[in-house]
Amino acid sequence: MFGDVLEHFFYSEVHDVIQFCLYRVKYLMAIWPTEYLQNDFDGNLEESHRSNFKLSDLARYPIRYYQCNKISAEVDLHIALIQGMIKG
Repeated sequence: MFGDVLEHFFYSEVHDVIQFCLYRVKYLMAIWPTEYLQNDFDGNLEESHRSNFKLSDLARYPIRYYQCNKISAEVDLHIALIQGMIKG
């Protein structure tokens, strides 16, 4: 499960991480905000949001469930369940 994780990677790294994990899991759950800008927190640059991707950016993956919740006027919280390569 990637909860509040993927937006901390650069856009190209998001796909690298998803593809790496999909070969190792039955399902991958990803939760991420859009339009939620965040810089460093207490000097920790790893807390900054480096990408702002949308569901359409994940269209290449087998999404089995998707939900979008509005958490403010500007920010949506997305939840996607992506099927991995492990069967059974």
